[in-house]
Amino acid sequence: MNTFNTLLVLVGFVAFVQSASITKEMQEKFMVVAKECQGQTGASDADLANLIKHNPTGTKEGKCMLSCIMTKVDTQDSNGKLKKE
Repeated sequence: MNTFNTLLVLVGFVAFVQSASITKEMQEKFMVVAKECQGQTGASDADLANLIKHNPTGTKEGKCMLSCIMTKVDTQDSNGKLKKE
């Protein structure tokens, strides 16, 4: 259940990042973080493409990439728990 909640929050975050109210600079910063996490976790280009298209990934590496991104953007702690702010 925790993985599902984490995935749901991240998908919402990605949708927010890609909305019209987000600047191009913010989108670029998000992609830098996403690519860093992709490299750290060994996630594939398909995993990253799924994230951008708002599609969940089924791979372990893709899920680890999502967790990495959420940690780097400070929406979850290092234990994988969502931060309440």
